Amino acid sequence: PESILARTIQQAVFANTIYANDSGGDPRAIPSLTYEAFVRFHRVHYHPSNALAFFYGDDDPGERLRILDEWFPRFEAAPVPAAVPLQ
Repeated sequence: PESILARTIQQAVFANTIYANDSGGDPRAIPSLTYEAFVRFHRVHYHPSNALAFFYGDDDPGERLRILDEWFPRFEAAPVPAAVPLQ
């Protein structure tokens, strides 16, 4: 019951933004999702251009950045339509 209430409140408070959507997917809508639409969404929104890296701990920050510098340059920057408008 608490999760249903929380989802309903979130949808009401943020009705005109992306935050009105359930990040887990609405089970009633999932059957209408095509494989092509799923792949297209994943290709755009899970591209490394849309990644943020967070670190914690007491390891060497320079080594962390070296590792990222080996990985991220492998990808071309891609525009990610991820703006969240105000309610």
